[in-house]
Amino acid sequence: MSKMTPKCETSTPILEQGYLGRLDRKTGSGTQNPDDTEPTLTIGDAVRLLARALHLRCTRCGRGRLFSHGFQMYDRCSFCGWTFEREEGYWTGAMGINLVVTELLVACGVVVPAAMQAPLLPLLTIGIGAAILLPILFYRHAKAFWMALDFMIHPVTLL
Repeated sequence: MSKMTPKCETSTPILEQGYLGRLDRKTGSGTQNPDDTEPTLTIGDAVRLLARALHLRCTRCGRGRLFSHGFQMYDRCSFCGWTFEREEGYWTGAMGINLVVTELLVACGVVVPAAMQAPLLPLLTIGIGAAILLPILFYRHAKAFWMALDFMIHPVTLL
């Protein structure tokens, strides 16, 4: 008798090769977990993930580049084959990270001088300029840090 595995019959997207997620044993739905164990995240792994994000490298292997040029992101890692956009709407978290970092930096750049009663025109110039430039400058790193945060929340085996 051969052992048969049930088919996935859910509308949730099956994640790409390399993802070690959870599999519901009763229904067979969910993502596949070939090792049958969920990897654990250590402090060293978290530091490694953040360093890879800072260097704009593949969060899984650390060797592949995330961006080809400018704001154009590769679909997959050239070394390990990891798909960067896990599902539709995946980058919403990156937009949130970008927004929060921008707001914090603009607030620090405007509130501190305002508390020291700096003139209004320089405050507006700094505040508006930073609010326009920071999201553009931080765009690539926001995506990389979002992927690192996703790996921390949903641990996978790092290469």
